[in-house]
Amino acid sequence: AGGRSHPSDSDRDGELKRELS
Repeated sequence: AGGRSHPSDSDRDGELKRELS
């Protein structure tokens, strides 16, 4: 999620949790 070139699955999960907060 976002404008990252190669976001890993765990990285995307962390971003989702931050957006949900």
